[in-house]
Amino acid sequence: MFDKGNVVFESKVIVGRDSRPTNLFSSAITTMVVNPYWNVPITIKQHDVIPKVKHNINYLKQHNMQILNSWRDRTVIPPSSIDWATVNPKTFPHEFQQGPGPRNSLGRVKFLMPNDYAIFLHDTPSRGLFSKTKRDLSSGCVRVERAYDLANYVIEYQNRGNIPKFKQMLDAQKQKTVSLSKRIDVDFVYLTAWVDNDGKVQMREDIYGYDSPSANKIKNKFITMKDFVKN
Repeated sequence: MFDKGNVVFESKVIVGRDSRPTNLFSSAITTMVVNPYWNVPITIKQHDVIPKVKHNINYLKQHNMQILNSWRDRTVIPPSSIDWATVNPKTFPHEFQQGPGPRNSLGRVKFLMPNDYAIFLHDTPSRGLFSKTKRDLSSGCVRVERAYDLANYVIEYQNRGNIPKFKQMLDAQKQKTVSLSKRIDVDFVYLTAWVDNDGKVQMREDIYGYDSPSANKIKNKFITMKDFVKN
């Protein structure tokens, strides 16, 4: 994060895997949610959650998840009322939601920004993943190693006395949504080569294949930044 050209915050992150890439776009953080619920996205519902529930019905209880009739009708449906052996993940009509807590897939805080892809920044309980050199491991959203520090920075940047301390909101263990009066601009960029502060050229793997000549064009749905140009 830059303020008047100076780096005021930086952190390791985890981005989308090649099959579920993090989209490239520009937006701004408008909302911070502490102790968030996690509304399981359709891709994860179909490819991850339902197969695991079919294998072990206790998966939902173990991960503090419940089944909702729909996003509009949030009636809770007992897992035992469903014949999981006959469930087709692609046609399953209900939704999954994970409650707040230390094992929530979003961790203890998330940062929302308007975009067409449901991409946001968030904490994670899987802290060990940040020790990996190659960190394209998510389903599109971006996990931030120093999410707590980012939360404190966001609150301080608002300069408003009516926002509780981040730790106070954490300790309450209830979902708290904070609307930001001072937005923080965010650009999702893709760099595989650059010159660092010591004048050394840094090279990284082209995990999404955006730099590599190919007969297959880049899927435009992943790139909407106006100045992104494929050389």
